[in-house]
Amino acid sequence: MTLPNWDVFQWLITAVELGAGLALILGLASRLAALVDLGQQLFLQLVYLSSARWMFEQPHEWVPLVILALVPAGRVWGLDARLWLRTRRRPF
Repeated sequence: MTLPNWDVFQWLITAVELGAGLALILGLASRLAALVDLGQQLFLQLVYLSSARWMFEQPHEWVPLVILALVPAGRVWGLDARLWLRTRRRPF
């Protein structure tokens, strides 16, 4: 399904990678951005595992995303902190 429709999927994958990366850098919806990117990375891990190309150094791509999804990140220097100060409730 992906290869015949690559003209659509290439832009979708690029948008997800750039959007999640920018959100993580800015500290905006850090947990949501980590979960979105984690979904993409775990899909790639399943592809590697199913084709017997698993390498033990690949978890460095998804382990930090698991940690960012579990730990409240972006609450001090991120934009989530500014939203917290402005609205007095946790935005994400």
